Amino acid sequence: MGAGKQDSYPSVLAELSGLAVINAGVPGETTGGGVKRLPAELERHSPDLLLIEGGNDILKNRNHDSIKATLSAMIQAAKSRGVQVVLFGIPRKNLFSGTAPFYQELADEHQLVFDDSLVSDLLHTSSLKSDQVHLNKAGYRKMAESIYELLQEKGAVY
Repeated sequence: MGAGKQDSYPSVLAELSGLAVINAGVPGETTGGGVKRLPAELERHSPDLLLIEGGNDILKNRNHDSIKATLSAMIQAAKSRGVQVVLFGIPRKNLFSGTAPFYQELADEHQLVFDDSLVSDLLHTSSLKSDQVHLNKAGYRKMAESIYELLQEKGAVY
């Protein structure tokens, strides 16, 4: 949303890293749909790494305990197949809010690589957004560059 497919952060991340990056996200889907689809996606693609956000749940005012439980199930499904998980925190649905606290709790519980500020920082920069909740071409590029840097720092890519 907000940019062409070639400008999406998965496409730009693939360009930057030289790796196959599969965009298995579904626009508008919540973690409830994602947790149902994830086993088949993991089976189909056999990824080494899974990036998880879960922002639509926040936008749709889902209960944070429920979001946390569903994200935890997704993380467990990936880790049970040997897939490393990187979690990105999503800000609470309040003006100038920081990342919802349950993301840090999940990262600690599952010992994940975690970024608690990327999405929040991008969403608080109007020049990087196409509307109130979606990034534009420049925003997705910045997101991909930041994710690539994080993956390099953690030794996931070289």
